[in-house]
Amino acid sequence: MANERVATVGAMDVSAVAELVPKKEYFNNWRFYLYCILISLFYGACMLYQRAFAISKGIDYTSQDFQTYWMNLFWGITIMNVIIWGLTWGWIWFVYRDRHLEQLNPGEELKRWYSNWLITLGVYAWCLVWAVFFVEQDGVWHSSMIRDTEFTPSHIFNFYLSWPIFINFGVAGLMLTRTRLPVMGKKWLLPLVMEVAWPIMFIPLIGENEWGHSAWILEEWFAAPLHWTFVPFAWAAVWFLGNGFDMFPRIAAVLKATYFGEKCMSAAEAMENPEEATNPVHTLPGM
Repeated sequence: MANERVATVGAMDVSAVAELVPKKEYFNNWRFYLYCILISLFYGACMLYQRAFAISKGIDYTSQDFQTYWMNLFWGITIMNVIIWGLTWGWIWFVYRDRHLEQLNPGEELKRWYSNWLITLGVYAWCLVWAVFFVEQDGVWHSSMIRDTEFTPSHIFNFYLSWPIFINFGVAGLMLTRTRLPVMGKKWLLPLVMEVAWPIMFIPLIGENEWGHSAWILEEWFAAPLHWTFVPFAWAAVWFLGNGFDMFPRIAAVLKATYFGEKCMSAAEAMENPEEATNPVHTLPGM
């Protein structure tokens, strides 16, 4: 009966033929698990490198071993980050970008909500887990380094590797939402923007924190005044909730249009009026 079903989408009647309805196999989680496993294997290799060379080669910043094993790694990571940022963001904007969002049908939009938003958001959160992993050991390194600097075996994997990767996934997710989903095609949703912006704004605070530990409070204790500025950025996780509240009404609307033939705003209408497209009333039965 799928071939005979008609879904009223905005002002148009579009035949909801079977090929436009995503199969349930598309929505399994294997891609999310694969991305998380690959990220974990990468960070596992970083952790093994740290365990092998942190104590023996990473205690004294002034030593030649530190320059060989850790500063060369730092410069390699920095160059890698710049290249990956350019390739990822450039590919999304110039190649993967949908320049005809107004023609998107509900079935394809539903697939994009899953692959370009939910999976990206999940991987983004998983990157944060690994970023925090290296933060937890930072205080010990500040107390162990013969010459305490901003370059430690902990910092190099945390601030100069994990945080840029975290930012890369966040900006990529924002760009995917902007270029692949109608509700963000012409306007910005504040919760999503802030969710991506807070780790970027975190970078100046990290610099201030490291300077303060060298010139003001040398001990790395948890409640030091230098750490107070980190608290508001931890609260920024609340933007995840606002992001969900904004997005789920539209997901519910296109899901009902795709599988139950119910009425929903067209992609073109959602682009022009995203506030109405994300109105929670659309999650109610029959709305």
